[in-house]
Amino acid sequence: MVRQRGFSIVELMIGLTIGLLMLSVLSALLVNNSQARVELDRTMQQVENGRYAMQLMFSELRLAGYYGDGESAGAVPAAVPDPCATDMALLKTALPVAVQGYSQVAVSPLNCLSNANVQAGSDILVVRRALSEPTAAGSLNAALPYIQTIGDGMVFDVGANSGSFTLTDISGGAATIHRYMVQIYFISPCSKPVNLCSASSDGGNPIPTLNRLELDPNAAGGWSMVSLVEGIERMRVEYGLDSDGDGAPDSYVLTTATAADWNKVVSVNVGLLARNSRATQGYLDKKTYRLVTLDVAAANDQFKRHAYNGVVKLKNVSDRRIDSDGS
Repeated sequence: MVRQRGFSIVELMIGLTIGLLMLSVLSALLVNNSQARVELDRTMQQVENGRYAMQLMFSELRLAGYYGDGESAGAVPAAVPDPCATDMALLKTALPVAVQGYSQVAVSPLNCLSNANVQAGSDILVVRRALSEPTAAGSLNAALPYIQTIGDGMVFDVGANSGSFTLTDISGGAATIHRYMVQIYFISPCSKPVNLCSASSDGGNPIPTLNRLELDPNAAGGWSMVSLVEGIERMRVEYGLDSDGDGAPDSYVLTTATAADWNKVVSVNVGLLARNSRATQGYLDKKTYRLVTLDVAAANDQFKRHAYNGVVKLKNVSDRRIDSDGS
């Protein structure tokens, strides 16, 4: 008869210890892999947000100064236009200034934009244009501004005065009518302000965000705020001036004091700094990032960042300057 014996207490304890060690190692690997995956997802989101923000800015800037089929935007105003103006006469006067900006603002320079909703040290960019898609004459919103152009002719009015849009094209048909827009791009300290950004915004974790004010006579104060891309914490803009009328930039400036110079802007150099929406434990950002010509030092915090830079040509403004020069 064969005698059978089981594990001794010592063997059992050794086996349990080895098993616990293996479980500990596997658990650590699982946790590390999960953290790495979370961090990878955050980085991918940051990259996607940065690229999308640049693409969005470029798309809007390429349409700056688009006012339909007209060849003229009118006479350059004597004074730099107020981006917050909602009066139809002032909006029409500002048409020749397709882009306008404010550099490294400490507080908001605009009465339609609260200080609390502006990231100090960042730039503000104003874009004026018409929607590329025309609006049918019978579908005009009574309160919104519209523009109709053909050749040197222009009609600029609210939809309530639909009878004003009488311009015809070369075939004798009605010239297209486009909704007119003013867009003010800025960086906000939070993503979802309840009127104003504060430390309690975004669930107590304020996320810097690329925002936009849109001219909207139907909204309170004539403006509506749109949250565009989270994680964008700094914007830097340079403007290329065409001094000789050939449609190409001859110099770049951060800002200018006259409407005549803003009318000469034919390209824009944009820099955006994107950061993760959440901190990375054990990481400390001590880097310096180049935005256009500005070096931005990180805040020595736990957020990973990436800088994006690019130049876009304002085709509508450039072509209009070449045509007006007789070239």
